[in-house]
Amino acid sequence: MRKKKKIVLFVCVIVVMLIALTITNPTTEDFTAFSEEKYGRMPPPPKNIPVEIERIDFVIFSTYTQMLGNESGITHLGIFGYFFQISEGQFDYPWWLDLFN
Repeated sequence: MRKKKKIVLFVCVIVVMLIALTITNPTTEDFTAFSEEKYGRMPPPPKNIPVEIERIDFVIFSTYTQMLGNESGITHLGIFGYFFQISEGQFDYPWWLDLFN
């Protein structure tokens, strides 16, 4: 009987963690605010170079990479409402994110 209670408690903790991760998964707007706070507002690029934020959403966390033309910037992992740098920037796009493009 005790083993069953432990399993139920463990499953409940996992479910609560997954719900918390899903609710606190940062949005693109959160990343934009974080980026402007950390790096400052960037000057507008030339009109012929597209600028976008690439977001790969894994539901419980997301990755964000600023793209300037075909160049990737620093990639950040967004989890629990915080951002952690996972690449150094130009030409250092994480190989495992290519699997989701």
